[in-house]
Amino acid sequence: MASGIYFSGLASGIDTESIITQLMNLERVPLTKLQQRKNQYNVEKNAWHDIYTRLSNLQSKLASLKLSSTFTGMKATSSNTAVLTATASSSAVAGTYRLGIVQLAQAHKVASQQPLVYGTETQILTDTFNDATYTAGVATLSNLTQDTTNGIIRLSSGTSGSITSNAISINAANGGRLTLTVNQQERFNTNYVYQYRTFDGTTWSDWKTLGNLNGDGSGVYKSHTFTAEINGSVQQLELKATLNGDVSNSVIPMLADWTATFQPAVPVTSDTAALGLSGSFSITVGGQTRNITVSASDSLQSIAALINTVPGSGQTSGAGDIVTAAVIDHRLVLTSKTSGAAGAMSFTDSNGVLNSLGLVDGSGKILSGAVVQDARDAVFTVDGLTISRPTNTITDVITGVTLNLLGVTDADGNKAISDAETINLDVGHDTQKAIGAVKELVDQYNSVMDFISTKGGKDGDLQGDPTLARIGSSLWRLMTDTVSGLTGNYRTPWSIGISTGDVAGSGALTFDRSGKITLDTDKLTAALQADPQAVMAIFTNDGKTGLADRLDTYLTSLVRSGDGLIPSREKSLQDIMDDIDDQISRMEDRLAMKEEQLRRQFTAMEQALAALQSQGNWLAGQIAGLGAYQKK
Repeated sequence: MASGIYFSGLASGIDTESIITQLMNLERVPLTKLQQRKNQYNVEKNAWHDIYTRLSNLQSKLASLKLSSTFTGMKATSSNTAVLTATASSSAVAGTYRLGIVQLAQAHKVASQQPLVYGTETQILTDTFNDATYTAGVATLSNLTQDTTNGIIRLSSGTSGSITSNAISINAANGGRLTLTVNQQERFNTNYVYQYRTFDGTTWSDWKTLGNLNGDGSGVYKSHTFTAEINGSVQQLELKATLNGDVSNSVIPMLADWTATFQPAVPVTSDTAALGLSGSFSITVGGQTRNITVSASDSLQSIAALINTVPGSGQTSGAGDIVTAAVIDHRLVLTSKTSGAAGAMSFTDSNGVLNSLGLVDGSGKILSGAVVQDARDAVFTVDGLTISRPTNTITDVITGVTLNLLGVTDADGNKAISDAETINLDVGHDTQKAIGAVKELVDQYNSVMDFISTKGGKDGDLQGDPTLARIGSSLWRLMTDTVSGLTGNYRTPWSIGISTGDVAGSGALTFDRSGKITLDTDKLTAALQADPQAVMAIFTNDGKTGLADRLDTYLTSLVRSGDGLIPSREKSLQDIMDDIDDQISRMEDRLAMKEEQLRRQFTAMEQALAALQSQGNWLAGQIAGLGAYQKK
């Protein structure tokens, strides 16, 4: 419709807008027919695209039918999948095996104790020996004489004497650090031995040496400090100083004072708290050694991260390639990445870092309490033969069969397998894979033929289309023709259960007008069990005459991008619709011009009529005036 303001029939009283509309409707009849043609072409294009989609899906079902593994595949079935599962490749040999499982392979795993840090230092003993009463209250003398004036004790007679503290209450559940400071006289031929022992609430430990020193001959009093890291529960503690010399030679050992403090060990409850450990340690698995260096600011988490670092080429810093480190319940857990006995971990702990974490003893040997899981191989039997392997997934015992050991059948744990402790493993042809692939092909083919029948039938979007009819006919022929070049019992699709109708009990066939086919799975199963290679040849073979081979080639010619029949047909229809769009655009321009022309013509008519009406009115006025004049 033309732009601007238009008032209809002001002079003529005629509804010119209605007249223009009706005239333009007549003019638009060809345009409406073009739009209808375009809509029809679009319906056809959409129908062909739907066929393209279904044929592409049909072609996708052919891929598995062109693989030998689909038809010659084997399967392994365990009589007890809770302890054993298995898979078989096409190289496996059909048969039945009896297996027993003594033990599963497992990777070496160790865990530290919860880390400890030393708490507040507390003084537990102080004595300067200048108060006989005080000394008697905290310690017992043996062959020593106390000089309260000078605040010392000395050997009374003979060659040896000692002072032993009374039992000191500690109550440290996790042990701690003992520090003893002494002030001894440095004389020749004198010896001082400082010891401690602990009480865990049940028994006293043996005496353990803190320090063993000889006088340097200076005769002066010198201070010495000794420390001991004490593990385990400490309820009470005793200290002893033994003075050794020779009174007859006037070589009298003298001790001026002794002072002791204790720092209880406190469990670390934060995995990110600094542990105060520094130094290096190494981890070895299967002859491969990796080094880890930690600093006092490192926590459990950062130590685990250092261990999990994978060393670069030619590097040994980080052990992420041979072990896995994790922090569980405030404990460092290390697991070897190599299962079996060969994957056992060993450690070198030159700076005592792992010892402080409770993983190894002073010599670097793993503590028994730190072992979570021993490194061990899987041990099992196959038909009475005892076999061991480092993993529970085993590929080299039964040809073509992969065993997955999941549990133990050695019920009595005597490391020997009786007949009652064995399970069956059956290896045979896997017919279900081929049956499933053929069934998917048949179902998709029938879906395509149903769709073609609907689209090409009465009231279908492609009713009577000869190209569609040829496609349906070609598909039916390819699915049912005899396969050339084959001999023996299996040469045709119907010889393995693919037919053009429902199979009756006698084997007679019924006909389906849409070209659909049916699948007799019992017949297909029997053929696969009898001769899987012959069944495969019906679908694919070296001569490329198989059903899947020929169907794939034909479908490619239909759906191939660019020059395929259906993409070409869709492009042709799209080109036609594009041309129609151009025609519609030009026609709409002409119609707009036509409508504008009609409006101008009707406007001119209204203007002419208005002028005539104005002249008529003037004449009428003149005539009326003349009549009035004559009457006078």
